[in-house]
Amino acid sequence: MKRKRAPGGGRKAKAGPTSSLTFRIPDDLRRQLESEAIDGATVSERLLWHLRRSFNRQSEEERDPALRALLFMIARLAEGISPGELTTDMALKAQIQSKWRTELFNFRAFKVAVKRLLDILEEPPAKKNYYKRAEIIRRKAPKTLGPEFAEMFAEIHKTPESYGAWVFGNLWARFVKSDLPFTESEHRMMQRYPILGRVMEREYHSFQKARKALELKQEEDVIGAVKRIMKDRNLSGNDLVPPDFEEAIKWIADDALKLLRSGPPPTLNEALKLLKSEKRKDKRR
Repeated sequence: MKRKRAPGGGRKAKAGPTSSLTFRIPDDLRRQLESEAIDGATVSERLLWHLRRSFNRQSEEERDPALRALLFMIARLAEGISPGELTTDMALKAQIQSKWRTELFNFRAFKVAVKRLLDILEEPPAKKNYYKRAEIIRRKAPKTLGPEFAEMFAEIHKTPESYGAWVFGNLWARFVKSDLPFTESEHRMMQRYPILGRVMEREYHSFQKARKALELKQEEDVIGAVKRIMKDRNLSGNDLVPPDFEEAIKWIADDALKLLRSGPPPTLNEALKLLKSEKRKDKRR
């Protein structure tokens, strides 16, 4: 009797590239790739690196020209605050050019310079529906989104501040979780909508590089934060969770559901501090 494979049995999928592609390349290009395949890298990995760089450069060229110019100006401001272009020593150059983000004085100067640049840009004239975007969405969106989502999107578009906060919150949520692989539902969505899939792939790899370059630490999840703070309070796992913990966790969950924040949901530490300050205000009243 032929044995049946157990559910989930068999060879597991490996991380990294899963599709094979065979083609011929000129000898000079192969020799160049082989010369770059050092420190444990393979010829295939170097080829993929160059291919991804090419696609990223193509993506940059497809951006709005005014946006490319703005990004160039912001980069030049950072380089002006941390000038190292004329330094021939590469190690020293890298150290100098990073001071816009590693030294407090330079970083605050950079923020001032970027704000001045944005303030100089002339605002476009307001259109007739500038103050009516929320009302238009409330009137038209229920047919396609349903009443609940229509109301949420109407609140998002109520003011430029609320819309900008929502866009940033969504981007930041994806950014801080870019160390996690795509979920099965995301893979299905990417296969169903190839254009969206390419955008998600490009963003995923760009976010990973940005996290590494900006030296951003992985955010602590709520469970890890609870364990750490309980340890700081000399509480063991057998002790009951303090009431302020439960209230803070509920606040974080409610904030995440609103999708109207100016950044990611507050951490447990931040939520506890906010609750404490709110209670002090209530007592004064």
